[in-house]
Amino acid sequence: MTTLKNEPLSSARYKGVRLSILRLLSGSKTVKAFCEYEGTNLNAKTFFDWEAGRNNGLSQVGAHKVLQRASMFDLKCSFEWLFYGLGAWPSYNVEATDGVAPQHASDLAAELVWYQKRYPQAAHVIVFDGAMAPEYQIGDMVIGLPVKDKQSAVGKTCLVQQMDGLWLLRHVEAGGKPDTFTLRCTHPDFQGDTQYDVPLANVALECVRRRLLA
Repeated sequence: MTTLKNEPLSSARYKGVRLSILRLLSGSKTVKAFCEYEGTNLNAKTFFDWEAGRNNGLSQVGAHKVLQRASMFDLKCSFEWLFYGLGAWPSYNVEATDGVAPQHASDLAAELVWYQKRYPQAAHVIVFDGAMAPEYQIGDMVIGLPVKDKQSAVGKTCLVQQMDGLWLLRHVEAGGKPDTFTLRCTHPDFQGDTQYDVPLANVALECVRRRLLA
């Protein structure tokens, strides 16, 4: 799969990848299964085109319809993430599910729910670009548990939380200033995205990695 380098996060193809991820988290293996539900005004062919990034991709009106459908699976997802790739990753409403994934959920989603319930501090990232390829591929879901000693992340690929609250998956190196870090992407196309002397709110070490997209 292409790394999608040099495309904005709001591009049709990026939105298509995020749409596929959200559908698979719901446990819907096919577009038809996601769309055909009473009270859901979603056309399967249009949805398929959105996932493929065709015809300008997902529209704002379509995004709101998708989010309404996702909520029926007890999935929490923001418009900003789905449409622009900004903000928190999709997650399950563990209060609504009482820590148990709905019967229709995939095994991967059930695992995410289990971690969210058992370890409320657990962080997760869903990879939707090729910045950490080849080890991490588009569609990988990574779950990590925060550690108190941020320096323990140096020399490792970890989930890192920036001061704005956003979690990323990056290779961590020591920064040039006290209490800062260098965050590197591993794919050559993304070397220009390296961040230097970055303060971090939290660091989480990977404990689970699963593939959502084939």
